[in-house]
Amino acid sequence: MELILPLRLMWERADKTRDGGVMDFEEFLYVGEVILKTYVAGMVAGVADDPDRKRYGLAYRLVRANGLGEWDDALAELSTGTATQHLRPGVLEAHRELTARHGAGSWMYEAVRLLQSVIRAFVPEAEAVPTKFDGRKWFSLFVYLRNKTRGHGAPTEAQKSLVARDLEASLRLVSEKARIFNLEWVFVKRNLSLKYNVLPLSVGSADFEELKGERARSHSYADGIYVGFGPPARVELMESNPDLIEFFYPNGHFRDRNKKMEWLSYVTGARRDLDGTPYLVPVSELPGSHTEGDRSLRLVGRCFANLPPPAKGVHISPGAGV
Repeated sequence: MELILPLRLMWERADKTRDGGVMDFEEFLYVGEVILKTYVAGMVAGVADDPDRKRYGLAYRLVRANGLGEWDDALAELSTGTATQHLRPGVLEAHRELTARHGAGSWMYEAVRLLQSVIRAFVPEAEAVPTKFDGRKWFSLFVYLRNKTRGHGAPTEAQKSLVARDLEASLRLVSEKARIFNLEWVFVKRNLSLKYNVLPLSVGSADFEELKGERARSHSYADGIYVGFGPPARVELMESNPDLIEFFYPNGHFRDRNKKMEWLSYVTGARRDLDGTPYLVPVSELPGSHTEGDRSLRLVGRCFANLPPPAKGVHISPGAGV
């Protein structure tokens, strides 16, 4: 099955470590991190604009996140938190997969069963797989595994070799089956003719065809990665360029003082300091519009209206009405 490009590049990197049919355990953990961050980045892109700026709040936290646990926390908010009230219609199927109860016979159940068997090799007292669970469980378990091994553990090579095949099988199931990875992903760059170069990151890009024609001039999309949730949705928590050689993700180390944030390419290990200015403003509700109506009526001239007070220097004649 054809994977979206960010995942395919990571699997190609991991495949280079294959020895005797078994890939390196540490490489699998990097693959898992890319799966998690790509999944969360796509789901964040599925949150529409709203006065409380839920999408901005999630991005604000994640560009500052110094651990994978905060990405899992964001997924919890995207799963059952208030951000779900603002999901775009095109992301609802992926959201249902995240919140549905999965049992034996489903691909998600098998992915969790395999991952739990890996965890129990390092943490024998870990709980058994429940009869049913929601789709977010796989991501929480992966974060737990990563923290118990590379994060805060010292597993032996024998332990890692014993479970490498199960970990690979679990990761591949999520890479191939997760609904959000089976949508259309593209990299968009506007050219001098005001049309867009649309570079597919997935098998197809039909949702983005209108950006290639004359009608593209009526659109205004920033260069970057987009996912097809009906109207294209910018994936602001991933960065690349038209070469599509590597993909960068937030990697913590946000420095308010010099307005920089660190982003990491898992494919090459390269790090970049990107401009953090778009994420300097603390999360809060957007201020009301100057023309927003009041909640109560008052006398304006000879009429009752809910018009806001006029701006300084603006005069309303005594006979003005609405």
